Amino acid sequence: MIRTALTGLLGIYVDTYGDAEDPDTTLNVTYLAVAPEGEPRPADDAAAVGWFAPDELPDEPAFAHQSAVFADWRRLLRRE
Repeated sequence: MIRTALTGLLGIYVDTYGDAEDPDTTLNVTYLAVAPEGEPRPADDAAAVGWFAPDELPDEPAFAHQSAVFADWRRLLRRE
């Protein structure tokens, strides 16, 4: 288990899920957080979990909206 403390809102993103011909629209809210304790472990819905530096993020994220999330996070880090 990992405990987190929310520090802000990164953004709200729209994506689609499911059948390409009749997809469901999803609204994804992405928060900023710190993890002061615990180790990440995958649950039954993931094969693996890990920490990534901004320049080490996956080239092919699992969901289409994550490219925008990654770009927004990198942009935020450059301003800090």
